[in-house]
Amino acid sequence: MLTDKIWLHYIGSYSFDVANMIDCLATIGEHAVQLECNNAVNGWGVIFFQECNETLLKFVRACSNEGRERVLVVATNPSNLSQGESWNLLCAGAGDVLILKNYNETASVIADKFKRWRKIEELLNSDLVSENLIGRSPVWIATLRQIIEVAQFTDSSILITGESGTGKELVSRLIHTIDQRH
Repeated sequence: MLTDKIWLHYIGSYSFDVANMIDCLATIGEHAVQLECNNAVNGWGVIFFQECNETLLKFVRACSNEGRERVLVVATNPSNLSQGESWNLLCAGAGDVLILKNYNETASVIADKFKRWRKIEELLNSDLVSENLIGRSPVWIATLRQIIEVAQFTDSSILITGESGTGKELVSRLIHTIDQRH
């Protein structure tokens, strides 16, 4: 789902100024609202957290809707985040894991990330993709998002492997069509 408005939520025992982050995002053109605890989670959002625990992982799983929704997680205390915990957050459905530096710099990174994700979703939902690469499972959507991101935003080479008849040529055509290096 393409969205112009994102939600923000904080999970932790220490205070975190979500309103300040909303203001910082607004100054750079990103519309955000604070997620109230009693509201249903819909759409794309950012979860700020103090420490990675099962409560956070469960919330990320629920918010990401098995990877269908884009969720960014931001550690407010980098010393409480190990590399293994970052991986657990990604496996739970987080689209990326960031570390809070300061409000303005982090707001800029968040805005850039969501602009990039919007472009990826625009391509994912385009006729170019939907008429050539069929499927809507969470795993397939995640795979297509990765393919589009690498083809659109990097200069990386891509090696496509698989059995005969699995669609390697279709994926290759998609990559060449959206590659920015032409």
